[in-house]
Amino acid sequence: MLTAMIMTTASNDPMMLRLMTWLSPSFPIGAFAYSGGLETIAQGNMHGDLRDWLETLLTHGPLRNDAILLTATLNGEDADNNISALALAMATSEERHDELRDLGTSFQRAAAPWMPAWQHNPRPLAYPVAVGAIARHHEMEPVPVLQAFLHAAIVNQMQAGQRVLPVGQNAAMITLAALEPHILHHAEQFAPLKLNDLGSAAFLMDHAALNHATLNSRIFRS
Repeated sequence: MLTAMIMTTASNDPMMLRLMTWLSPSFPIGAFAYSGGLETIAQGNMHGDLRDWLETLLTHGPLRNDAILLTATLNGEDADNNISALALAMATSEERHDELRDLGTSFQRAAAPWMPAWQHNPRPLAYPVAVGAIARHHEMEPVPVLQAFLHAAIVNQMQAGQRVLPVGQNAAMITLAALEPHILHHAEQFAPLKLNDLGSAAFLMDHAALNHATLNSRIFRS
């Protein structure tokens, strides 16, 4: 009887479906157009392994800060507009700034059916803040939201890598499988962090993002 009750309760909870929708590659925010500087590697300005890049992004790079900003928004640590302004101010390049702003604006527009009109923020929010705001409205717990958010970001970077690096589908799936425990671990680790914990140490990644704007030819916007 208890097992049946648990299964019924879980099956009636739309949280997982909503997270799958909002953070799906097909959600119309245009994330596929951004590589976060990864395209610079393909132009020969940096050298490294794609898995190393993804692990650095998660543990020491901008994705860590995005996760903290999302959690701070979800927990109501400060006003959404203030956290969004902080997120944009911390962008390490103009393209990264535009990516945060444009993805956030597109996310707010696409996610409007899940938000009542009175909850719509009249000002565009940085992407992780926009995700955190809607998760807060639906009273979601930080860890599953972070799991979905981090996974979506890693998948998007993997898809970008497949377009500009010699990475096949099988190799991509092997890498994603290997990163699963890292994503789960860091979702738990990031959940209790506060805005005072913001910071990164991915200097080569930031350098690649800056150099992306100087490439002679490119297919990504960042």
